Amino acid sequence: MGTGRSPIQLLFRLLLFSGFLYQETIKLGSYNGNLDVGCIEFERQALLEFKEGLKDPSDRLSSWVGKDCCRWRGVSCSNTTKHVVKLDLHNSNHENYYRSDNSSLSGEINPSLLNLKHLNYLDLSLNDFGGIRIPEFIGSLKKLRYLNLSNASFGAEIPPHLGSLSSLRYLDLSSNSFWGSIPASIGSLWSLIELHLFDNGMNGTIPKSMGQLSELVKLDLSWNQWDGVISEDHFANLTRLESLDLSLTSLTKSLVWEVRSEWIPLFRLKFIRMRNFQLGPTFPAWLHTQKKLTGVVLSNVGISDIMPDWFWKLCLQIEHVDLSSNLIRGRIPDASKFHFLPSKLSSLLLRYNSFSGHIPHNIHEMMPKLLELDLCNNFLNGIIPSSLFKINNLKVIILSSNHISGEIPQTLKNLRELQVLDVANNNLHGKLPQMSKGLGKLEVLGLANNSLHGKLLPLPTRLYKLDLGDNKFFGNLTPSLTYMLREGASQLSILRLRSNLFSGNIPQELCRHSDLHFLDLAHNDLSGLIPSCLSNLNGMIIGKVFVPSIFTASDPHVKVVTKGRELDYSKTLPLVQSIDLSSNNLSGEIPEGLNMLLETLDLSRNQLSGMIPLSMSSLTSLNHLNLSYNNLSGRIPSGNQLQTLNDSSIYFGNPKLCGPPITKNCPGDANSEGPVPVNNDEAVDDDGFEMFWFYVSMGPGFVVGFWGVSGTLLLKKSWRIAYFQFISDTKDWLFVLIAVNMAHLRRKIELKRNQCPR
Repeated sequence: MGTGRSPIQLLFRLLLFSGFLYQETIKLGSYNGNLDVGCIEFERQALLEFKEGLKDPSDRLSSWVGKDCCRWRGVSCSNTTKHVVKLDLHNSNHENYYRSDNSSLSGEINPSLLNLKHLNYLDLSLNDFGGIRIPEFIGSLKKLRYLNLSNASFGAEIPPHLGSLSSLRYLDLSSNSFWGSIPASIGSLWSLIELHLFDNGMNGTIPKSMGQLSELVKLDLSWNQWDGVISEDHFANLTRLESLDLSLTSLTKSLVWEVRSEWIPLFRLKFIRMRNFQLGPTFPAWLHTQKKLTGVVLSNVGISDIMPDWFWKLCLQIEHVDLSSNLIRGRIPDASKFHFLPSKLSSLLLRYNSFSGHIPHNIHEMMPKLLELDLCNNFLNGIIPSSLFKINNLKVIILSSNHISGEIPQTLKNLRELQVLDVANNNLHGKLPQMSKGLGKLEVLGLANNSLHGKLLPLPTRLYKLDLGDNKFFGNLTPSLTYMLREGASQLSILRLRSNLFSGNIPQELCRHSDLHFLDLAHNDLSGLIPSCLSNLNGMIIGKVFVPSIFTASDPHVKVVTKGRELDYSKTLPLVQSIDLSSNNLSGEIPEGLNMLLETLDLSRNQLSGMIPLSMSSLTSLNHLNLSYNNLSGRIPSGNQLQTLNDSSIYFGNPKLCGPPITKNCPGDANSEGPVPVNNDEAVDDDGFEMFWFYVSMGPGFVVGFWGVSGTLLLKKSWRIAYFQFISDTKDWLFVLIAVNMAHLRRKIELKRNQCPR
């Protein structure tokens, strides 16, 4: 017989199918009574009650009208049953963690959601619920498989009733304001695949019950401040775990990792990130078993061990390695030692360790896909191998603070994708290679504290930070700064040329770098006037700061000298407004209009003359000023931040300056040493007004005192109560009147004191 079916069989199947459709139609009709509506009435009412509790300033829920709730924004229903199964009200206008108050939902979360018995997806992320707790009824939504409350301003501790959501597969509570410990009930979420708790204020313990989540694939507990111990029990049944992030917020290492040296975990990780807790001192041997790793971050985890050979072999499959801020010892091997095949490594960050030896001469063969290399603050020596500049796609090279010698290879210009080059604090010498052509994407150039020399060649036009301090460069600055502006507006914000041999004038072209907010030209041989246009730099006036993402990723440092001390700025550097022109041969007057948001201003050890501009009294952010050893004259202005800078050494070496905080009096002042008194007329006025108001206050004071204490005792109780209230009000009025007039008088006297005789 053939495989075809007889007409009778086909008819029978058709009848069965028709009956099924009929039953389903009856079934749907029993829910709603009207198939055209497409929404179950009591669920529609539940959604409307939920909406009533919300504040919706941008009217995001304006579509929540009419009978068919399945067509409302953020609401999804089952195609077959028409039950509401999904409620997605995340704020799509929220970007980069900066909340837009005009588009965020806020208010209360109504328990009417309990009437959505088939709800399996709830997303309220990226809104602003003002620090409220997660409502307890959420734990009764038994069919939830997806719950996202991230970045929505929920507070308090994580409620234990979330452990009742046994069907949950995805839970995201990240970027809120939770505190305390993770509840032990979290171990009851046996179906959970992803758990995200990063970026909260949690400072308690991680329960061992976490080890029961046998379906868990991704666990992110980062950027909290966990306490206690992590043991093997925390990973007992995590056989499917692929991604683990345990980075802590603080550097205090309040969390300790305690596992046996022979421990072999059941999981096979693809990505692991651990920061700022105690994992060492030995290198984690269990990492040897993780053959599927593509990313490893073990930063500031207290490892003070020798790098094992097996880890370098493991790097053949890993794309990202960050072992920064430990005390790891050893050498970076060359390809011949392990017969390396080309690795997949794109990022190698070994900063702040104790590695020694040379950078491998054949590094381009070992790591041909390398994009980022950071070996700063180690004990490396030897030269920069020219093979490094054969890795065509390199974007970041940071070799600063080592013992590297030799010259910078001329083949540097081949790295057309390079964005950061920092080789500061080494023993490099020679001239700079040509960089203006080829390095068109370079944004950070750090060459400070070497023995480099020569004239400053034309520089790349996209530089954000240029630090050539403490070298032997010479010549005029104008050509290079002009070249940087040639192809349009410059983004130069940090310029440090301190302690070189530059000469000539400070070029006017400097002022066209409008984003400049950190300028250090100290200890050179510059002459001429200070350009008055410096006071017009946007970066100095309003703190306008452009920070390329590659700058923050590379974490570059700049040294700032204040009061004879070197301060090391890194992450906060984009926020610093500073000008240091000290120890040059600058002449003329200090330009008017210095009312910037400066933090540091140093013009000491020049040949500046004239009076200190009164505009400097408008500086409000200044915490360091040095005008010493010039030829300045006249009265020192006061007011705002200058009033708090009462260190007389700021003005040393200017014999023609007078007035506080130095002891020399200005013409017309008294001749006594010490605190500078006001002149006689001012003293008479001061004392006269104070005595006048003393007598004015004495008369009403006596009347109020006598009748308030004695006279009212003769009256009725109800009168006494009312009169005491009147007396109290009168006393307060007189006190305010006297205080206001005294303050006005003192301001008037202070203005007279600050006027310097012409």
